[in-house]
Amino acid sequence: EKIKTEFDILHCHFAYPSGYCGVKLKKIFNIPVVITVHGVDIQNKPDINYGIRLNPQIDKKVR
Repeated sequence: EKIKTEFDILHCHFAYPSGYCGVKLKKIFNIPVVITVHGVDIQNKPDINYGIRLNPQIDKKVR
């Protein structure tokens, strides 16, 4: 049995991967999305090649 629930808003905790998925789901369900970043998901450490913000396209969106 399927459970049918309607949502007003989608709240994602972390930019990636849940925030990325949230943006995709926003388009499917036509609901607003809020993305809360907690720090670790957007920090970067270039000296050890760590962090999603090393990608210039993502860094531009985060700023």
